[in-house]
Amino acid sequence: MTGNEKLMYQILGNFSYIDAPIVFKGALITKLVLLEGGYNLLERATKDIDANWIGTSPTMENLTDTVNKSLKNF
Repeated sequence: MTGNEKLMYQILGNFSYIDAPIVFKGALITKLVLLEGGYNLLERATKDIDANWIGTSPTMENLTDTVNKSLKNF
């Protein structure tokens, strides 16, 4: 796991901690699931976080507030 991936997992954790209505998807999550299953020889480096907002799409203000709240400890 790269340093960037560790940072992205910390960011995901912060979104989960504040109970943001977001579901994470894509290679970052797939890689984490595979690593937990013992598959640690994955060569592809993850470079982003893919997510979907659950429910009604947020306003820009709501989205900004959620991101700021989740990243305040960084």
